[in-house]
Amino acid sequence: MSQATRTASVLSHYGTSRRLPPGTGTRLLVGALAAVLGLGVLAAVVLLLWTVSPYPDSGPGGALHIAADLWLLAHGAQLFRTGTLQGGAPPVDITPVLLCALPLALLGRAAGHVRDEAAASGRPHAGVVALAAPVACGYVLVGLAATGYAATGPLRVDVLSALLHLPLFAAGVAGLAVWNRGGRPPLSEGLRTFVAALPWCRPPERAVGALTSWRLETAMRGAAVSGAVLLGGGALLAGVGLFWHGGVAQGAFGEITESFSGRLALLLLCLVLLPNLVLWATAYALGPGFALGTGNAVSVFAVGAAPRLPDFPLLAAAPEGGLGRTAWAVLAVPAAAGLLCGWYVARSAAPVEHEERVGYPGRRISLAGVPETACGTALASLLAALLCGAVTGLLAALAGGAMGTGALAEFGPSGVLTGLAAAGWTVSALPTALAVRGWRLRGVRRTQERAAAEVVAAEAEVHNEEWHTARRSRWSAMRRASGGLMADFPPRRDGDG
Repeated sequence: MSQATRTASVLSHYGTSRRLPPGTGTRLLVGALAAVLGLGVLAAVVLLLWTVSPYPDSGPGGALHIAADLWLLAHGAQLFRTGTLQGGAPPVDITPVLLCALPLALLGRAAGHVRDEAAASGRPHAGVVALAAPVACGYVLVGLAATGYAATGPLRVDVLSALLHLPLFAAGVAGLAVWNRGGRPPLSEGLRTFVAALPWCRPPERAVGALTSWRLETAMRGAAVSGAVLLGGGALLAGVGLFWHGGVAQGAFGEITESFSGRLALLLLCLVLLPNLVLWATAYALGPGFALGTGNAVSVFAVGAAPRLPDFPLLAAAPEGGLGRTAWAVLAVPAAAGLLCGWYVARSAAPVEHEERVGYPGRRISLAGVPETACGTALASLLAALLCGAVTGLLAALAGGAMGTGALAEFGPSGVLTGLAAAGWTVSALPTALAVRGWRLRGVRRTQERAAAEVVAAEAEVHNEEWHTARRSRWSAMRRASGGLMADFPPRRDGDG
């Protein structure tokens, strides 16, 4: 009996020592629910199009397979088409960027909900990893089931690609959502924790200490400013291209399909691929351009002999020749992105405020905080360029890829070249930030020198007035003591007539 009691005690201790943290099961369920909702939305849309289609190629099972394929494609997984006339399995590697918004929104909202629940339950300081990891694991479990379901059929997913992209997507989105909802704790502390956990890398402490929270956050915001300018310029170029070739784009709808359901599906596909067109135009403005087939590059300076392209409406916006002198206007987009990034970094490095000067025209400029050093400003600018290049290159890699074999093996922009070009253009933020910082601090120094001169002049005036007041008092005392022998006239100041 005592042996059984001892064994139960050991087993009880063994179980409690390895018990999961409280709330882990709920977080797993929240992550799985986010994945199921994303799959359900896509399945509803695909089934609706399958229902209204007059000539469906397959049954409901085929429609659900397509929904699972699209959901995995939104996470960056690669698809293959089987049963083609040429044989083999041509790849489909272009990710509809707008399709990524659905899993991003659902998973980000789920992770944010978990963070709010932890704060409401009395654990506001729970770590980002402890909260985001269960959500990501639940999401990945549903993704693995979807991968197994979509691994067969005419359009099947590459299992290795799905196993690589799904965990990275889930961990990155959940971690960023928890970090953002938790009040954005300092990035420098998280960086130090991450570096300390690396068993094979020990960078110098001075290099890690140089990456302060201000520099990291300023670099992120500067990269966001630069990226917004680049994407805005790309959207403008894409809109001009579609407007210029509007007739060709409209005629492509009638050439591809004549049924209402087919045109509706084609319109939805164009809307989903519209951000891809914007990224193509952004790569075009940056310089590397994009490919319309193997060996046929389209850039600002030259346009190759494009092959016979599919009759797709968005491809009508592709330029037909080099821009020549107009290329300088297109290159103004990345130049403006670098200048605005540098201006933002300089504003954060030298925060100044303007105060009204009472009794004087103009304004007084003063520092609103401690200015950052020139080295810190330069480091923030370089980090902003690297972040902008990394994000732009990642988006360009998603927007381009392969649509088949042969001439369609290269389609869209190159992620590496586009990222390097974006980082290179944004490096112009470095001299801009240093110049704007110096100009802002120069105005502050002039104002401080002027204010110091005014204080010295006021103190001298007060001292002079006190000296003359004391002189008058001594003169009056001497005149009274003389018994009327001294003349009755006030003492004069130096310079009086």
